[in-house]
Amino acid sequence: MKLPSWLWIAILWFGVLWLHGSTLGISDDEAYYWALAQRLDWGYAFHPPMVAWSIAFFQKVFSWLGLPQNSAALIRLPAAFFSAVTLGLLLLTVQDLAKKKVAFLGLLSAAWMITSVSGIFWSSWMMVPDLPLFAGVALLIWASVGTGLGQRREWAFVLGAFLSLNSKYSGVLAIGSAGLSILFLAPPKSRIRNCAAVVAGTVAALIPILVWNAQHQWGALLFQFQERHGGSFSWTRGLRAWVIQFFLAGPVVGIIAFRALRSVKGKGIRGLNVPVLFLIPAVLVFGIQPFFSEFKAHWLLVAWIPVAVILGVQALAGFRGPDRTLLLTHGFWGSTLALLSVALLHFVNLGVSDPKKDITNDLRGWSRLREHVDGWEKRPWVGSRYQTASQASVALFGFAPVTLLPRDLKQRDEWPDLGVTDSVEPGARLLKPVYFVADNRYDAGPNFTGARCKEMTTLRVVRKDQITKKILIWACDPS
Repeated sequence: MKLPSWLWIAILWFGVLWLHGSTLGISDDEAYYWALAQRLDWGYAFHPPMVAWSIAFFQKVFSWLGLPQNSAALIRLPAAFFSAVTLGLLLLTVQDLAKKKVAFLGLLSAAWMITSVSGIFWSSWMMVPDLPLFAGVALLIWASVGTGLGQRREWAFVLGAFLSLNSKYSGVLAIGSAGLSILFLAPPKSRIRNCAAVVAGTVAALIPILVWNAQHQWGALLFQFQERHGGSFSWTRGLRAWVIQFFLAGPVVGIIAFRALRSVKGKGIRGLNVPVLFLIPAVLVFGIQPFFSEFKAHWLLVAWIPVAVILGVQALAGFRGPDRTLLLTHGFWGSTLALLSVALLHFVNLGVSDPKKDITNDLRGWSRLREHVDGWEKRPWVGSRYQTASQASVALFGFAPVTLLPRDLKQRDEWPDLGVTDSVEPGARLLKPVYFVADNRYDAGPNFTGARCKEMTTLRVVRKDQITKKILIWACDPS
């Protein structure tokens, strides 16, 4: 059976990302999502449940591969899968907009433009909530383009809406964009059934979100809309966010986005306006938000997915047209940053004195923890930050139980109750002997009431004759 070109490219992309991700240690956030996957629930403190559900699903279904449950290869298997799905769907969208079957080399050129939105490459091998979100957004874009061209893709609206909103709360923006695409661009006869499909997927995604939040005093939603995005106006912070985007996405992305916004006239092929309808809400929210509150650089990457589609369409015309310089600049910019990221992750020691500014610091050292403590007295482990507790949980899986203390209401059910303290509040009284773990990023020591704590040997990771990681361990006993 001959596979279509877009599928071959998606499979190749999957292989590259999985091989790359399998050779690196687990990041703090990935370790946290892995820990959540060991205690499945309707939701979690900071995100909807899709990322944890995905890790648990792939661990169950692909256990026959014989990979350890806490291995990078198995944890990042769904990351490579979602990234390949995203690329495949965007290539299908490009092909739809071209209104013809595109040859392999043409689609390969489009894939180069899409993956050269370099911020997407940087994160596409890590198992984070953005990856199922990207796949959901790509599904909604593909479905919206198809319905604008008179095709039936209701199932894609259902699945895309469910996947987007159940991955990150910001998925509601893509759902709104899909609704606008249906109302403005779909043939009148198909609008009701397509809107119904979007609503069905949204309601299905809302059920676990509302069930979990109702049981935890709406903690995750309040965190998203009050704590995370609270702050004061700052020109400096907002401009810094856009400078970072200029670097991550590439300067050409902004030019193409501006051109797309100017060219919308409501004429021509209905599907051609879809990327713009997905671009505008994301830019309005995540492009303005940094001026009013703290931000994370990857939040705005979802806005560049529709721009990547436009770049892919332009690549089909080849690199000999009027946009040749722009396209080549974009491709080489993204490829250069991709190679730079590989070098930083595998070969280069940043030499940063502050470990919180070293983007590779959390990827090394934790895998050696179990070997380091082999032969020690068996007792539960405790971390006071989700980063350190999660990393210890992955490293000591099957060896010793790990929990997070203290923890608030929204984190209450994410971690096991090991009965080591009389509460989960700060300064709780220690009831049983434990090991307490921290690192040189989050180095606060134990804070138990009624405890004697002795610092044990520190696990140090040396890279290029420089200590780049310290894992700090205390043995604590009730007084």
